[in-house]
Amino acid sequence: MCTSIVNSRRRLLLAVLVAANILVAGYLLARRSGTAKAIGPLPLALTQSLPLIELKDDAGQAMQTSTLLGSPLFVQFVNPYVEPQIASFLRVRGQNLRRPISWVIITRDSREFRRRMPKDAGDLIVVEDNYERLSDLFNIPKCCEEWRLFDETGRLRGWAKYDEGDAVGSLLHLVNGDAPFSRDMLLATIIKISDDGLLEQLHSRAARSKRGKAVGVIFSQACTGCPEHYLIDLLRARASNDQGIAYLALLPNSFQASDADNFKTNLDISFDVERANPELSRRWSILDQTYGTRLINGTVIAVSQGKVVSIETELSETREMLRRFAQ
Repeated sequence: MCTSIVNSRRRLLLAVLVAANILVAGYLLARRSGTAKAIGPLPLALTQSLPLIELKDDAGQAMQTSTLLGSPLFVQFVNPYVEPQIASFLRVRGQNLRRPISWVIITRDSREFRRRMPKDAGDLIVVEDNYERLSDLFNIPKCCEEWRLFDETGRLRGWAKYDEGDAVGSLLHLVNGDAPFSRDMLLATIIKISDDGLLEQLHSRAARSKRGKAVGVIFSQACTGCPEHYLIDLLRARASNDQGIAYLALLPNSFQASDADNFKTNLDISFDVERANPELSRRWSILDQTYGTRLINGTVIAVSQGKVVSIETELSETREMLRRFAQ
């Protein structure tokens, strides 16, 4: 009988311990669940991945961003009243992509954005609700709008301001597998342009120079307050000191002859400024649209004895390249 009582007490104690463990586990799970809700979705700045959140589009339909996984995703914050932002997005969207992707536009005025889009834009997910919160989650600065590119797993693969980054190049690299921008890629492209006879304006100046050398710079755009102004200062100084080397600035033929004259006068350029031939202008426009003005604009090309010998796109590297070229 004593043994029976002891065994009963042991079973009761074991049952109490099991119940207590279950209660503690449940409490801890509840605490963890409550903490997760308090923290909310993790922002892009912390995870470098797509924030897993609910979006409400301009038709009032709610969706989870997790449903967009499985294919690349392009997210752009857009001010629809800024024409270059609309043009930037249309240029990105107009690329010939080899597989489908999802497009999410986040804007303060979805109606105006829709009005600016072509009729075939029904696949766009346009979001106006919770703009400020989404800006924080996607790590968008207060000053300006930017774009974000995610792969099929939700991993961040590209980002920049709409007017500075090579959105098209990043998209084509991720979706189509095209080579990303690099100095070697640009050099190979310019050598091909030269071999096709499209740098004759530069080569002819080299042929007439005392040393058979010339330096050219190709601009898509430039202004007195832009970073390109520092490049022009450098080229102006080099042109004055590099005896026997010809210097030339080329603008796309979308510029008028008077634009080239004004460009030379306003920026106090001491060497010749010309409009590029139509085919060079066309190919340069493709490069600009593919890789972005920030990477392409102000490319400096050094030619000697009918050959392209070097190119640079960054100011510090250009300074060193010109120093070596003049030796």
